[in-house]
Amino acid sequence: MTDIETVRCWQELDSRGAFTLAVEVTAGPHAGQYSVPGSALGGRAERAEWEETVEDATALVADEITPALAGLDVTAQRSVDEIVDGTVGDSTAATIAAHGVSCAVAQTGTHVTDTPLFEYLAENGAQIPEPVVNVIGGGADGARAFGIQHLAVRPVGRASVESAIRDGRAVRDAVRERILDDGQEPLVDSEGSFVPAVSSPGAAFEMLVASIEDAGFRPAVDDVAIVVDFAGGRLYHPDRGGYPVGDSVLDGDELAAEVVELARQYPVVTIEDPLRAMTAQWRRVADEVPSHVDILGDEIRGETRAETLSAIESGALSAVLVKPDRYGTVTNSLDIAREIANAGATPVISARAGDSGSTVPADISIAVPGSNVKIGSLDRFERTAKFNRLLLAERETDLPYAGE
Repeated sequence: MTDIETVRCWQELDSRGAFTLAVEVTAGPHAGQYSVPGSALGGRAERAEWEETVEDATALVADEITPALAGLDVTAQRSVDEIVDGTVGDSTAATIAAHGVSCAVAQTGTHVTDTPLFEYLAENGAQIPEPVVNVIGGGADGARAFGIQHLAVRPVGRASVESAIRDGRAVRDAVRERILDDGQEPLVDSEGSFVPAVSSPGAAFEMLVASIEDAGFRPAVDDVAIVVDFAGGRLYHPDRGGYPVGDSVLDGDELAAEVVELARQYPVVTIEDPLRAMTAQWRRVADEVPSHVDILGDEIRGETRAETLSAIESGALSAVLVKPDRYGTVTNSLDIAREIANAGATPVISARAGDSGSTVPADISIAVPGSNVKIGSLDRFERTAKFNRLLLAERETDLPYAGE
């Protein structure tokens, strides 16, 4: 049987200890479960607000979505998602509810068809993306701030995703050794990166370059390249009227100049959110960094889809972050990722702050050829589960590897 019989929902803890929505869908003897990525950074007030929204989402699943799905074919993902979207509206609670139910439906469909999720969702082939491994943290996710959210490495030109992950791990281990050699504690942020006691972006880059060499690799765009997330929207401090970087507070022009100089000096291949919005300074960064550098937008800080596509066309963006939980249904996430790819940019499918052990971001990144995936570091179960999904896809299929 493939008809949906039951939809159950409850609340369980996310990876940061906040309650989030969990959903189970059954069809005959088959059942699929999914836990929605949970709370973002913040204190008790933010967590309380999130959990209140989860309460509303739970009620939407129980009272509105469940009756609408009874008897539908669980393998008709797009049709089910259209009904879910038409049932719940577009509030934050509705998005949470739609995401939880849609992903649980998809998981059940994979059991009915005995197909891995990345194959189940693929329409025009599939491909295993190059992994990026976070190694140094220094923004709001860490205990010490030096003006960069994360520094990550991308091992380039490896023959397999396994070898790329192993080499990323070697660099992460070298960062840890350098921190210990400096007499520091190797603090770890919420995404698994080490947080060194450095006071400027330049010092963090120098530590990373030295660690790449310690691990036996070349810091280069054709060996071990650097991916940097400035998280400009979170770096900006309205009360201080600028961007706190080290001991200074920079205005937009000063930060743009800093970003461009770092991209020219080091083997950077991706810059995420160099500033807080799509300003003239953002476009200056896009124009002045080396041509091999991707400018990645974190959902473009609220711009519309049309504005995002226009930014891709103008060259202000060459990659766009896609966070599946922000778009509700699986179908919406797939459609948006494919639209970004068709526009000539790279969709980067992203895990979330308070994530679960779900592999959905990794599966979507495989299902949309040409995508990248943003997972975090090789630490914490909710992160390693997604890296393990890439390894499973490589081991169990003959899918091509994007980095070869």
